[in-house]
Amino acid sequence: MRFTVALNYIFGSILVIILIFADYARKYNTDARRRGLFLRLLALIFTAMLADFIFCFFNGAGGSETERTALHTVLMVYYASLILAFYHFFIFVDFTVFEDSKRTRIIHTITWLIWVLTLLILFLNINGGFYFYLDEENRFCHGDYYFIFFITGCLPAAFMVYELISARGRFAKRQLVMTLAFVVFIAAGSTVNRFRGTATLIWPCLTAGMLYAYFFIVHHESKIDILTGLGNRHSFDEFIDKLERSKRIKEPYSIVMIDMDRFKKINDTLGHAEGDNALKDMAGIIKACTGGDHDFAARYGGDEFVLAAKPEDIDRIMEQIQREMEALNESRGRPYQLRISYGHDVYTPGSGKSIHDFLGHIDALMYRNKNDRRRAEDQKGEIH
Repeated sequence: MRFTVALNYIFGSILVIILIFADYARKYNTDARRRGLFLRLLALIFTAMLADFIFCFFNGAGGSETERTALHTVLMVYYASLILAFYHFFIFVDFTVFEDSKRTRIIHTITWLIWVLTLLILFLNINGGFYFYLDEENRFCHGDYYFIFFITGCLPAAFMVYELISARGRFAKRQLVMTLAFVVFIAAGSTVNRFRGTATLIWPCLTAGMLYAYFFIVHHESKIDILTGLGNRHSFDEFIDKLERSKRIKEPYSIVMIDMDRFKKINDTLGHAEGDNALKDMAGIIKACTGGDHDFAARYGGDEFVLAAKPEDIDRIMEQIQREMEALNESRGRPYQLRISYGHDVYTPGSGKSIHDFLGHIDALMYRNKNDRRRAEDQKGEIH
């Protein structure tokens, strides 16, 4: 009976996890850290599923003391990998929201410390039986303190809910839905699992959560410029479409078209690798200066970037970009200076002026700014 349950609830989920892993492992044009986190998460879930599947096959089958020890080891692998998987999903969500590698490393360290403590307790449980134990027929039984292990497994969900509240301004709607969906799925599955033992609803619920997370990743990364980490042209078009379709009062936005000066010279004289470094440096500055709830930034194409912000914020943002750029020029020591030309104006959705015409307008302003800069520099004797 138990093995039939394993086939119904676990084997199908194992196949889905394998298919997701195989598909995502081939996507090399994605964010490397996010990809690594998600693949590690899938591997941990697969390990827990496989351990539970093996346990379901032998649960209650009796056997020798050696078989009892082996079955106990399988259970330890199940709990250790499942706890680590829950915490890795929390790390994945945190990195998706904040994209802060230093913060991720700190959470990783805390996670591994908790996992080592969990592993130690699982070893002590072999003789103590306070979490779980096997009866004389090798059937799984909850111990008196299993609820502590249950609470430990729920902590990542609590952390994610806390982040939803404390960093709600940084959560996009799809990020919010993905996180809530996973928390709800796992809470439902874990609650049933608490009263029924291993397997049951936790695996279909967890698989549903991972499928939703994977759909989110695919959708999210289709809108990201891989080189710079900013939005791409598609994401900008989606941003404008969202403004146009908004049923609220049409709020004006200042939209800026930015072009890097002398970028072709960097590519031609120093190589495309150094050109990529220049693009990434510029994107990092733009990203650091556009962190407001209403700000948007994307790589529009080539060495052009576009950003949007509330009209009252745009002067401050552009001044900050100039300051950060000059500071980087002084400190980085690259064989070139980052310089930009830009044009901007206020765009009001639904005003009757098409976004195509508006972009042509600010593009012309940007080139006018570039030509004025070149003439001024020529008068100072600079060579282009």
